[in-house]
Amino acid sequence: MKRMVPVLALCCVAAQCGGPPQQGVSSDFRIDQAGERDSVDSHSTRMCVAPDGTTYVVWVDDRTGFPNVWMNRKLPVEGRDQGWLPAAIQVNQFGDSNVWNPDVACDSNGLVYIVWEDDRDGEVESHQIYFQVSSDQGTNWLPEDRLLENDTDGRSNSFNPRIVTSDPKVYVVWSDNLNGAFDILMAQSFNRGLEWAPPVRVDSDLPGSAWSAFPQIALNGPDQLFVVWEDFRGGAAGVAAGSDVWFSRSTDGGLSFPSDIRIDTTDAEGANNSFVPKIGADGGNIYIAWHDDRNGEANDVYMAYSGDAGVSFGPDQRADSTDSAGFNQSLYPDVCVSGNKGHVAWHDARPGGFYRIWYNNAVAGNWQQAEFQLDDHKQEGERASLDVRLSCAGDQVAAAWLDQVADEADLGFNDIYYDYSLSGGDQASWTSNDRLRVDSVGKGTAFKTDLNFEIRDGMIEAAWTDGRNGTTDVFFQQFEAGTEMNQLLVVPNP
Repeated sequence: MKRMVPVLALCCVAAQCGGPPQQGVSSDFRIDQAGERDSVDSHSTRMCVAPDGTTYVVWVDDRTGFPNVWMNRKLPVEGRDQGWLPAAIQVNQFGDSNVWNPDVACDSNGLVYIVWEDDRDGEVESHQIYFQVSSDQGTNWLPEDRLLENDTDGRSNSFNPRIVTSDPKVYVVWSDNLNGAFDILMAQSFNRGLEWAPPVRVDSDLPGSAWSAFPQIALNGPDQLFVVWEDFRGGAAGVAAGSDVWFSRSTDGGLSFPSDIRIDTTDAEGANNSFVPKIGADGGNIYIAWHDDRNGEANDVYMAYSGDAGVSFGPDQRADSTDSAGFNQSLYPDVCVSGNKGHVAWHDARPGGFYRIWYNNAVAGNWQQAEFQLDDHKQEGERASLDVRLSCAGDQVAAAWLDQVADEADLGFNDIYYDYSLSGGDQASWTSNDRLRVDSVGKGTAFKTDLNFEIRDGMIEAAWTDGRNGTTDVFFQQFEAGTEMNQLLVVPNP
C-alpha cells in the first residue's frame, strides 16, 4: 500500500464545477505572452532551474513572422506568477532565419546559456548550432549570436544540441554530418561562453563512417564530462547494423575524449536496436537507461551503472524484469540519480493494453525491488499514460506524465499527472493519491507536450507546451508536492 499524504483541499476548478473562472490561489500560468489566444504558435519548451531557485523557460514562437528563440524567467520568490520578466525576451539576435530545438543551462550567478539549431548560413536550410548567454538573469544578451561549429557555409546539418554548465565552464554536444554520416561533436568554453575552443569529436570510429546521434550529456564537476548516444557502427560485415548505446568520458574539460565504450554489452554488437539513451549522474555514479528490441518484436527497458565515473560499467540489466521479455512494449525511459541511487521510469503496455507508467530504483546498480506501476489507480480499458519525466533531489523523487484518461472522444487531448515520494522512491513511500494533476484546465480539453518537470525542497515546478487556446502556448506551474490542482481555483489566462 502507498502511504497517505495530506492533500490541500480548496475549491474545485471552475471549468469542472460549471462556474466562471475566478481569481484564485493557484493555477497554471501562461508565460509566453505571445499575443491573444489562437494567434501565435509557441512550442519546443525547455526549462532550467538554477541552484538558487531561479527558473528559466525557453521556447520557439513565430510572433515576428519568423520562428525565434524566446525566454522568460522567474526569480525565486513565492507564487507561480511572481518574479517573471515584464515581457518575454527574444534570445537570438539575428531574427530572419528558422530556428529549432533550443536547450538551456543556468547557474546561481545570474548566468543563463541557450543553444539552438539555425539555418541562417546555408542556401539549403541546413541546421547549424548557435549560442547565446546572459549574465543578468536573462535581461540582456550578447549583441551577436555565436556559431559553435566550423561549418560557416552551412554545408552540413547539425542536430539535437544539449548544453550543461559548471561555472565558469560551458559544454555543448550535438550530432553533425559534416564528414558523411553523423558524428558526435562537443564544443567547450572556459570563460562563461565568451570564447569557445574548436569542436572535438566524441565518437572514435572513422569520421562519418557510421550514424551517431541523439547525444545526452552529464557532468561530474567542472572538468569531468559523460556523453551517451545511439550508434550504428556495429554489426557483421555485409549485414546492416542495428543501433547500440555508446558512451565516452572526458577528464580534461572536454578537450579530449580518449576512448568510447559500448554500454548494451549483453547482446552482440549491432545485432539489435537500442534507442533513446538517457543519462543521469551524481558524482562518480552514472546510470544510463534505454529501450531495446533484443528479446523480440517488443522493446524492453535496460539500465547500466558505473560507480567509478565511467571508467567501467556493470552488465546491463532489464528494468521491466517481471514482464515476459520482448512480449509487451516498454518504451522511452527517463532516469535521475541521487548519490548512488538511480531512478528509472517508462511507459509500458503490459498486459497488452493501454500504456501505463512503471518505475524502479537501484542502489549501486542493484535493483531494490521488482518494478511497480505508478498510475495504479487506472482500470483496464482506461486510456494511456505516456512520456514520463523523472526528477530527484536527495530522498525526494517525483514522476510526471501525459495522461489521456479523459480523452474519451479520442481527440488527442491529455492532462499532466504526477506522483512523488519523499523517502527515496521505495514502493510504500509513494502517495496513495494517484490522481494528482499539474495542469488545471478542464480535464481532457486540450493537448500538452514538451513536458519539463522538477522537484526541489518539496516544491514541484513544471513547464510545457499547451494547446488550450487554439494555437500552442507555453504554460508554467509551481506548487507544493501533494497539492491537487483540480481542487484549486482557476486564474484566467489571456
